[in-house]
Amino acid sequence: MISSTPAFRAAADDPQRKPAKRFTFPEDVTNRTDKMISIGSFRQEQFEGDPLTAPTIDIELINDSKEFNFLITDKQSQIGIAAKIEIGFDGEWINRFRGFFERPNFTSADRPKCGMFFSGRVQATLEKTIGSSASEISYYTNAWNPADMAWDILTVYGNLSTITSTANPDIDYPSWQSFKQICEDLRYSLRANFKGETVAEAMRTIGELVDGIIYGETDGKIYFKREIPNQASSPYLFSDANAHLSQAETYYNKDRLWNQAIVWWGYDPVAGNWIIGGSVANNNSSSQSQQWGLHKKDFDGTLVWHENAVSADTFGERYVARYGNLLDVVRFTSKRGTQALLHQIGDVISLTWAQMDFSVKPLKIYGITANLSQDQWEILAEDFPSASQQFFVLDSGTNGILDTNIFY
Repeated sequence: MISSTPAFRAAADDPQRKPAKRFTFPEDVTNRTDKMISIGSFRQEQFEGDPLTAPTIDIELINDSKEFNFLITDKQSQIGIAAKIEIGFDGEWINRFRGFFERPNFTSADRPKCGMFFSGRVQATLEKTIGSSASEISYYTNAWNPADMAWDILTVYGNLSTITSTANPDIDYPSWQSFKQICEDLRYSLRANFKGETVAEAMRTIGELVDGIIYGETDGKIYFKREIPNQASSPYLFSDANAHLSQAETYYNKDRLWNQAIVWWGYDPVAGNWIIGGSVANNNSSSQSQQWGLHKKDFDGTLVWHENAVSADTFGERYVARYGNLLDVVRFTSKRGTQALLHQIGDVISLTWAQMDFSVKPLKIYGITANLSQDQWEILAEDFPSASQQFFVLDSGTNGILDTNIFY
């Protein structure tokens, strides 16, 4: 969730308050808000194991005085210039989209207009490759914490910033730190070997093997999400009683049902086989006995793999525990008067929907579509039952009731 003050959140919850918009191009230098006609929508959707993507947005501006013609006459120096769209109340602003200029579109049907198209900072990074078939890049001589492997790839081969603080303009450092600690607590350990695959594919595979999300956020940074339920947390509540919901729908996604996981470990890329390792099988027998039967998933890729049996077994055990039941998916539109504008992919929320007998139901956000001009936010979320479980701590925040609460 985007950081903000209590006053900002209170204003967001007031349906009578319309948030202000501010557009700067170049970012934080030239305020061009008075030229804006409309702001397009941005759409994000990112599940575990999905390819890393960069959000995009377009803006339409008045061009009566030819003030944007420089985008045509000075092409070389404008491509890649950063812009920022902010949302604010009472002088407090949050960054809701930071992107890089890609192309203009000039029209003059009713009056001269200029359209500007922006893509997220990570777009160029996604297409970069790691090694080649003739020159492989090895991450298999040593075992890697998944977060460290991702960091190395993004900074060395993706050319992103190496700053290890919140000042990093490309990687959300706090989310990366949390991701690393969770992987360490769960004893996840990976190795890899690249022969020309893209940075996007590497991030997708790392995320899949730890059941996490690595994605490009609208603020221009790459985020890492793999939550552990927190007893003390109080997720934001969306409620039909407060008119938070419109155009709501719910269904379950059978494509996300897995009750057997075969996780391979110890691949030898030189020999081209698993002879130094093997596989572990984890089953959710209760789920398999239901009418839907066996749903098996193999994790046998040779791009990135689990380093040892402990890592593979820990992952597989949690995977079938989490995905062994059909999970409810909810999609709804929330208008002005909620804190939807502050939420991000991976956030946990609560939902009360009387018609469906959902009462403070915990959900995890996997998709956001924002119409900034009309202050409408469509949220796609999935059942997150472990968020409501009670956990206790031994020597790690990941431990719950032994042999029971193994989701995270």
